[in-house]
Amino acid sequence: MLHACMEATGPCGDELALFLDTHIGKLSVEQPRRIKGYAHCRMMRSKSDPADARMIAHYCATQKPRAWKRPSEGQLHLRAASRRRESLLAQHQAEKNRLEQTSDRFVRKDICAHLRHLETRITSIEKEIRSLTQADEKLAQTIKLLTTIGGIGVTSGTSILAEIPPIEDLEDARQLAAYAGVTPRHHQSGTSGSTHTPMSKNGSSRLRKALFYPAMSAMRYNPACKAFADRLRAKGKKSIVIIGAIMTKLLHLIFGVLRSG
Repeated sequence: MLHACMEATGPCGDELALFLDTHIGKLSVEQPRRIKGYAHCRMMRSKSDPADARMIAHYCATQKPRAWKRPSEGQLHLRAASRRRESLLAQHQAEKNRLEQTSDRFVRKDICAHLRHLETRITSIEKEIRSLTQADEKLAQTIKLLTTIGGIGVTSGTSILAEIPPIEDLEDARQLAAYAGVTPRHHQSGTSGSTHTPMSKNGSSRLRKALFYPAMSAMRYNPACKAFADRLRAKGKKSIVIIGAIMTKLLHLIFGVLRSG
């Protein structure tokens, strides 16, 4: 059986993964940093497309990474719609910033017209997302479960659901936290005692973004997360460390709730 391996490279890579999954026996989709680390271990000196392809093939043959599992059609549609909504919101905010920076009447009028158009498109996308989650029984039940966690609402729950991998494919909550790249990265050299523990960010930036505002909300309204954040703050931890810890705690709660139902 043919076993293909590729790096996760964003939307274009997602489309390639879907194509390969349909036409070959087994596919693995690995984080680029993992491939890069393997190349460093082998002391690779060349950097070219053919050399990278050979390295990925060698990595696949020797490390035998786990098979990639194709998301359901419902989740693929949800992910595409959710990412489109995120893109439109970013454009809307950029236009609002431009509106504040100009006094030219024509430009302001044009920006306002564009803002209204973007708002119409955002409303349409959000309606499509609601229709999708209501029509798909499994997605609807998953959203309902996610919103039982303090700090996660319907909108944020939908964004999180669009980006998390299938829970049944994960061994434990730590794998989900590692997938999001919110686990701490410890760094200490010698006997200086200097240790920095920000988020590793070796994972899905979209999932981290989807978790940011729920984590901020959970620190205020989720009793367990609030108490946890207070303890970290009392120890003098930096804000970024606390937010990363709350994101990790939320992912543990998400894993537990979705796995147990």
